[in-house]
Amino acid sequence: MRERCLAESRLIKSKIIYKVHQGLPLSSQEEKYLKAWREKISTSPKTLIEDCLVPAKPTTLRIKDLSNNDIRQFNELPRVELKRELHGDFALNDLLLEVS
Repeated sequence: MRERCLAESRLIKSKIIYKVHQGLPLSSQEEKYLKAWREKISTSPKTLIEDCLVPAKPTTLRIKDLSNNDIRQFNELPRVELKRELHGDFALNDLLLEVS
């Protein structure tokens, strides 16, 4: 469970970092997450392992639930080639664990 939490947290943070770096607008949820993340970093001396800002219940999303843009971004990672028709029923959490 902890590994899934960390993997999901890393994905969210990676997406936010990418968007900020590229000057892309953040969604309202990403803005809220970034604000909470910044507050946690500035007020807590805890290690990165304890910095897991995701819901207690893991997501039940599947790869088929990702947008075409999200799949394209995953496919830009080295050794990743997702195809909705082949991999759509795989759990997104499992994918995150594999690429993190």
